Amino acid sequence: MLHAVVMAGGSGSRLWPQSRKARPKQLLRLIDDRTLLEATLDRIGKSVPKDRIWISTSEALVPAVLEEEGVEIADGRILQEPIARNTAPCIGLAAIHLLHEDPDATMLVAPADHAISNSDAFTEAVQRAESLIYEDDRRLIVFGINPTSPATAFGYIEREGDALSADPPAVYSVRAFREKPDAATAESYLKRGGFYWNAGIFVWKAQTILDQISTREPSIGAALENVAATIGRPEYDETLRCEFERIPSISIDYAVLEKAEHRIVVEAPFDWDDVGGWDSLERLGRPDENGNVLDAERCATLDSRGAIVQCRDSKKVIALSGVEDLVVVDTHDALLIARRGDDESIRQLIALIEENGWDDVL
Repeated sequence: MLHAVVMAGGSGSRLWPQSRKARPKQLLRLIDDRTLLEATLDRIGKSVPKDRIWISTSEALVPAVLEEEGVEIADGRILQEPIARNTAPCIGLAAIHLLHEDPDATMLVAPADHAISNSDAFTEAVQRAESLIYEDDRRLIVFGINPTSPATAFGYIEREGDALSADPPAVYSVRAFREKPDAATAESYLKRGGFYWNAGIFVWKAQTILDQISTREPSIGAALENVAATIGRPEYDETLRCEFERIPSISIDYAVLEKAEHRIVVEAPFDWDDVGGWDSLERLGRPDENGNVLDAERCATLDSRGAIVQCRDSKKVIALSGVEDLVVVDTHDALLIARRGDDESIRQLIALIEENGWDDVL
């Protein structure tokens, strides 16, 4: 049976000051009246019954997830990660739980903080991936997004050869996974063709991915085996914590996908964005005639272009005059004014705020 694992443990620091440690971006209403997590669960719910949808998140975020009005999750379907260890341990932990209940489980793995339009097309792609697993359960399915720009914020997938069948959506073998490129390399990918953005959405057998993790990262595999032996027993929490403290933090891409065989990319028939930083709102919103994306109750602009304003929860009047390419984010206790496209400066600002001891705004 198909199960879904929604990874909801990220911090979303590039979306500070809206995104906070206690309420990161997957719990924010950045696009419409639903949080990104709610929208993800709604979308996945068209392919997977509620009792087979799992959320993997950090211990600290469990209360906030449970408090979300639009999040309906079956009992026992929240997996708590005691320590952040990236996606390979997260996916491995989910796999052992799925196999405990269903030894033949197929996993759909999706981040909680992505924006996808056209949920029907998403359902179609999931069904296509599931059928590919049915044909060959060794396969590791990834979704690739047709790039619309030479983006440097995303990883890329390079396809190999001709399509494996004429049935839509298109399916190819994977030649290679490419890390986030510089601008010139990204331009070359678009000119050459045959490259996709890596959406970080996967479909595979739970046993297959667990075997791959154990083969390529033995320390993680051994830790997961120890945890699996305690599922449903009193010592589970302590075992999980001890094992997670010892294992490396590594992504599923580095741990498995860059090295494995039987990798397949499904050309996604839906629009996608990872909502990684404030620039995402230009792609997801409706810019005015001057390229400004304004999400504020009261905002006036004069001779200003390319601004992103996020002030949804404030009654302040936001007024911009004679500025270009600014991000302005106002919350009840913090105000960010930054250059667009400079995510690194936000990371540096957060570090500076920590140095000053202003942790209450993080």
